[in-house]
Amino acid sequence: MKTLILLRHAKSSWKEDLPDIERPLNKRGKRNAPFMAKRLRSVQGLQRHSLLVLSSPALRARLTAEIFAGHLAIPKIQIEEDLYFQGTEAMREVVRAQSDHFQTILLVAHNPDLNDWIDEIGKQTLDNLPTCAYYALEAPITYWAEWEDEKAVFSYWDYPKRYKNQTDLL
Repeated sequence: MKTLILLRHAKSSWKEDLPDIERPLNKRGKRNAPFMAKRLRSVQGLQRHSLLVLSSPALRARLTAEIFAGHLAIPKIQIEEDLYFQGTEAMREVVRAQSDHFQTILLVAHNPDLNDWIDEIGKQTLDNLPTCAYYALEAPITYWAEWEDEKAVFSYWDYPKRYKNQTDLL
């Protein structure tokens, strides 16, 4: 069994006149990412010892990935150019190319690609995967190269606004 967790980067800043790929996290993103990383860490059955963190090269995605990796005790993240607005098939190919040593992949990327992929998988339709939300799928496969959306089963998802009244997010 393999688990794929799709994570949309935390909220980013539009304050500075920067190229899209260089936009950093804003205040809310810096607050939500550690909170949601702790939420993910508490998921029953999450195999952190065999988890790979993949990230888009965009600064907001890399920073989100680093925060999650830190809270999950993952020593490094792997940057994948094809996770930056290259479409759903490119994301599938990135997943299929990973080492089978890893049981879980945490893939940090962007909308609309993530939302499109979730819609294509067809287990649940989302109007919009919120920033810093994660969506987990399990597939009864041994090798990542065997990944097919049809084999995937929705497992869980979570997002920051679900906890907007909790003091941890204030």
